[in-house]
Amino acid sequence: MHGLRKDPRRSPTVAGARTWPTEADCDFEAFRLLVEQCAAPADHPSAERVEENVPLYDSGRLRSLAATPESRRSVQDELARALLDGPGIVVLKGAEASTLSLHEHRPVRLDEVRKG
Repeated sequence: MHGLRKDPRRSPTVAGARTWPTEADCDFEAFRLLVEQCAAPADHPSAERVEENVPLYDSGRLRSLAATPESRRSVQDELARALLDGPGIVVLKGAEASTLSLHEHRPVRLDEVRKG
C-alpha cells in the first residue's frame, strides 16, 4: 500500500502521471501504516541482515545468487517487493565494483565522442 496514492492503479511510470502528489493524493493513515511496519528478515532472505528496518544486501552475494535466469528472477522479485511493498529502501553494499570514485575519472568531452 502506498501512502501517497489513494488509487493503487496510478503509477509514476504511467505517461502523464504527476511527479509531485497534491494534498488530495495523500492519505496520512495509509502513510503512517506504511512507515510503521517492520522489515522482517524472513521477508528478505537474500539480505545479510535487516538494520533499523532497512534490508542490507551484499552485492557480490546477490550476483552469485542471480547466476541463472530463474534465480535472477527470484532476486529481482525480492528487491522489487522490498522497494514497492516493504520498507521502500535497500542498501547494496559493494554495488559499484570499481574502486575509483567518479571524480577520479577523466571527463569525456563531447567533441571526443563525436570523433568516435
